[in-house]
Amino acid sequence: MGRKNAANSSMLQEASMNNYSMTSAASGASSSGRGKRRAKTRNIAIASTKEVQWQGIFMIIVWLCVMGSLIFFANPEASRRVFAKFSHLQSFYGATSVAFAFATGLDILAYVNAVSDEKRVLSGILAYVDGVACISYLSMATLNLYFLVDSTQGNPVWLMRYAEWIITCPTLLYWCGLASRADRSSVSDIATADALLLAGGALSSILPSWPAFFVFAGSFATYIYVMLHMWGMFGKAMQPDFQPPPPLPRHALHLLRCEIVMSWSIFPLVEFLRRQGYIDFQVGEAMNCVADYAAKVGLAMIMVNCNLEQINALRVQQMHSALTGMLKVMRKTNLSSSRMAQLDGVDDDVKSWIMNEFSGSTDGKGGDDAKAQQRARGRKGHSAAMDAEKLAASSLFTWDFDALDKSDEDLTAVCVRVFQELHVIEQFNIDEKKLRKWLQKVRTQYNKNPFHNWRHAVMVLHTTYLLLTSVATEFITEVELLAMLIAALSHDLDHNGLTNAFHINSRSELALVYNDQSVLENHHSHLAFEILLEKGCNVVENLDEDEFKRLRAVIINCILNTDMATHHTKLSKMEEVNRLGGFINLAENNDQRLFVLAVLLHTADLHNPIKPFESNKRWSARLQKEFNNQVELEAKMNLPSLPFMRGNDEESLAKGEIGFINFVVKPWHQQLSQAFPKLDFLLDTIDANLAEWKAIAESYRQMH
Repeated sequence: MGRKNAANSSMLQEASMNNYSMTSAASGASSSGRGKRRAKTRNIAIASTKEVQWQGIFMIIVWLCVMGSLIFFANPEASRRVFAKFSHLQSFYGATSVAFAFATGLDILAYVNAVSDEKRVLSGILAYVDGVACISYLSMATLNLYFLVDSTQGNPVWLMRYAEWIITCPTLLYWCGLASRADRSSVSDIATADALLLAGGALSSILPSWPAFFVFAGSFATYIYVMLHMWGMFGKAMQPDFQPPPPLPRHALHLLRCEIVMSWSIFPLVEFLRRQGYIDFQVGEAMNCVADYAAKVGLAMIMVNCNLEQINALRVQQMHSALTGMLKVMRKTNLSSSRMAQLDGVDDDVKSWIMNEFSGSTDGKGGDDAKAQQRARGRKGHSAAMDAEKLAASSLFTWDFDALDKSDEDLTAVCVRVFQELHVIEQFNIDEKKLRKWLQKVRTQYNKNPFHNWRHAVMVLHTTYLLLTSVATEFITEVELLAMLIAALSHDLDHNGLTNAFHINSRSELALVYNDQSVLENHHSHLAFEILLEKGCNVVENLDEDEFKRLRAVIINCILNTDMATHHTKLSKMEEVNRLGGFINLAENNDQRLFVLAVLLHTADLHNPIKPFESNKRWSARLQKEFNNQVELEAKMNLPSLPFMRGNDEESLAKGEIGFINFVVKPWHQQLSQAFPKLDFLLDTIDANLAEWKAIAESYRQMH
C-alpha cells in the first residue's frame, strides 16, 4: 500500500525489453494435464552490470600481463625477419585492429542505448571482448612479440593470438550462456573444453609430426564437442516451453548459433588447409583475421538489431499516444467530418483507424464507415489489435516505466504481457478471456484516488515483475510466481484513500469487521479472493488442492505485509538474516521463501523513490493530495490528524520525502541490497532522488 499508513523466472523476453531480468519457473506435479512442472528453477547463468565490469577489468589485467610477457621475451630481430618475409601481415593485423575498434564503438553504442539491463550486460561483455581483440591485433601489427615456430613449415605461431583467444573465447561462451539462459554447469563445461581446444591447437603446431597429428585430432574432436553442445544450448532456449525464456528473441538466438558455428569453423579449416599445403601462411592469416572479426562482430550486430527493434517499437508507441491525444482534442473541438477529408493522402488502414477513433467508436457506437471498414478487415483487424497491444507494453522491461504515462488500455496490455512473459498462462492453462475479465474486474474495484488507484496497482505489478526476475530466479516456484502477480494487482483493491489509522479512529465498518488489525490489507485480501473465485474470473481453477493452498498463503501473507505497521518487523528480520550471512537455500525453505516474497512485494509497493525523479515527484504529489483529502475529512469529523499529512505545498512535499527516504526507504534498501546484491543499483536512484529533494528544500530555506 505504499506509504498509506506511514506517511524482473524469467521467464523474460522473447520480444525483449530491461533490467537484468530473469525469472524462473518451478513447481510440483500437475494433475490438470499441464504436464510435470519442476519444483524449482535451474541454476541458470546470470550476471549484473557490476559483475560484468569487474570481469572486464580482470580480463584486461590478465591480457596486459600476457602482452607484457610477450614483449619482454621477444626477439626484435626474429620479428623483423618474419614481417620482411611476410610483407602483408602488418597490413592484415592493422586493418583488423581498425575493424575491431569500430566494433568496440558499436558495442558501446549498444550498451548506452540498451533497452534493458540484460541487454546492457550482453553489450558490455562484447565491448570488453572486442576491445581486447582490437588492442591485440594492434600489438601484433606494431610491436615485437614473442612467438613460437611451427614444426612443419617454420611459420610463426603467434602466442598473442592464442592469448587473445584464451581470454575472449571462454568469455564469448559465457556470453552465449547468458543469452540462452543455459545452466552454469553447461557453460562451464563448454568453456573448459574450448580452453583445452585452444591449448591443443597451439601444441599441435609446435610438436613433431605424429604427436602433432594426434593432438590436432583430439583438438578437432573437442571442437566438435564444443559446437554440438553450444548448438544444443541455443536449441533448448529456442523451445516455446523453455523456462525461463531467454533475454533475446528466438530468431536472434537462431542467428547467433549459426553465426558462431560458421565463423568458428573457419579456424580449424584454415589450420587443416595450411598444414596440407593448400594455402600459404599469409592467406591463412588473412582468413583467420576475417573469421575472428566475424565471430565477434556478428554477435554485436545482432545485439544492436535487437535493441533497434525495441527502440522502434517504443517510437511507434509514442506516435500512437501522440495521435490518440490529437484525436481527443479533435473530438473536444467538434471538428467536422469535412475537415477529415484532409486525410485523403493517408494510408487506408491508418485513415480508417483515425476515423474510427474520431467517431468515438470505442464504445461500440462508431460511424457507419468505420464499422464497414472494420467488418471488411475481419480477422486482420484482430491481428492488428494484438500487435498494438504488444507495442503498448513495449516499455515493460525498464525500471523507468511509469503508469501515469499510459492509457488504461495500455496498462491492461502491460498486465497481460507480464503474465505472458512469465509463462504462467500456459503453465496453468489459464483461459486468456478469463484473465482479461479478471483484469477488468480488478480494475473496476480500484477507486479514483489520487494515489491508491489502478495505476498504482500496475506500478506495483511491474516493479514486482522486475524484482522477481532480478533475484528470485533460483528459488521461486510457479505457483508462487502466479500468486505474486495476483497479489501485486490486488493488494489495494477498493482502497478508499484513507489510512488504517483513520478507519480505526473513525470506528469504520471495516475496522469493526477486522478488529482494528491491518484493516485495509485484510479488506484487500478478502476482495482479491472474492473476485478470483468468481466463475468468469477464476484464473486459478486448474490448480490442484495443494497448489491452491500455497497460492492462497502467499497472496494473503504478501498483501497483509504491505501494511506499513509491519515494516519495522520485516526490517529487523532482514537485519538479523544479513547479520547471520544472508538467506540460505531458499528453494527448500518454504517459510523463509514466504518472507522473501512478502519483502519483494512490500518493496514494489514502495516504488516511488526507486523511480527517476520526475516520476518520483509526480507520485509523491499524488500521495500528498490523498493525505490532504484525509486531513480535511478528519477536521470535519473532529478526528486527530498527523502533522506530516497536513502540508500541501512543494516545500512540505520535499521535507516529507526527505524524511521518508532517510528513515524508511534507504535503510530498507540497504538491507535488501545486502541480501540481494543485484538490487544495489536501486540505492543510486534513491540517493539521486534524495539529493533532488534536498535541493528543493534548500531553495525554500534560502527564500525564507
